[in-house]
Amino acid sequence: MEQQKLEPMGNRPWFTLYDPSEDSHLARQIWSSKDEEQDQQLLLPFEMWLAIALQLSTFDGPSRLGQVCRCLRPICRHPELWERRSRAAFSARGFLASDALLRSYQWSWRKMFMARRRLRYDGMYCLSTTRMLVGTNEGRGMKEADTDFYRPGGMKVTWHRIFRFWPSGDVFVYLTCQVQPESAAFRRAAQAVTPARKASLSQRLKGAAWGRFELHEVEGGEGAEGAEGATAIEARVPQYNADFPHMLPATIQYALALRGPTRPCPTNCELALLEHTVLGCLPEDPATALEVLQPACSFVPFAGHVIVKRAAESLLPAMRLGRRHRQQPAP
Repeated sequence: MEQQKLEPMGNRPWFTLYDPSEDSHLARQIWSSKDEEQDQQLLLPFEMWLAIALQLSTFDGPSRLGQVCRCLRPICRHPELWERRSRAAFSARGFLASDALLRSYQWSWRKMFMARRRLRYDGMYCLSTTRMLVGTNEGRGMKEADTDFYRPGGMKVTWHRIFRFWPSGDVFVYLTCQVQPESAAFRRAAQAVTPARKASLSQRLKGAAWGRFELHEVEGGEGAEGAEGATAIEARVPQYNADFPHMLPATIQYALALRGPTRPCPTNCELALLEHTVLGCLPEDPATALEVLQPACSFVPFAGHVIVKRAAESLLPAMRLGRRHRQQPAP
């Protein structure tokens, strides 16, 4: 089909604004800006963009910055940016000196950060365990609030063991089966805890306990293919509950290890629980080794996407709906 001809510009005078002629200054400015668009994308100096990138505190900040446009990719690969992140990630006691290991990573701070096993401090590690608990006949018929919780076939129970580490060597462990670690309220509570105020743990997470950990990095495991268990962590957490003052104190010892591929990969910060043992209050008390059902821990960052449940028959998140706009449930 022949292409339909446009009507003369006399009937459409606004077309003259886009005609690159000598009389149309606006059209000439638009056409000249198209040729120089690639050169004018970075209106700020390179040093200022680098200073902005250095202020990114999230784990995936440089990656998200490089996805904005092609001109920002050299900034997110700048050695100064990854040097600061590497020194902050391996600043805890027990890590080997980063300057001495830089040669093993081809003098690249970015490769060191992505290939060397590290311990993350911008979130918490969660170890979830699910078991089927079977009740006894003695519990049959026993009710609580007029509800019989006895299950002849058993009941599936899931509990979570939370670890959070600090570069200073402090750690807290929290065992719970009532809350979800991925919930926004729990993450805010865990993020507000600080070693500078020990009382903040009991105020935010009742039942959690403070402890200390020691990290040991084995030389020769960095940058070597197939190296496993190059970084080991040993933590000791005293158990004491003020609600039970006559309970004998005990200490739980955790043996953990950082695992993951040694090639550059964002999963080089995986934590695994090897064993945990209950130590008595006296040196002559025997140690009791506990069973490890699920060794792999999952990481829950503080700054992440929060899944919000949507209201019924609504396209907006429930948290953004006002009282006047929230639909009432049908009777």
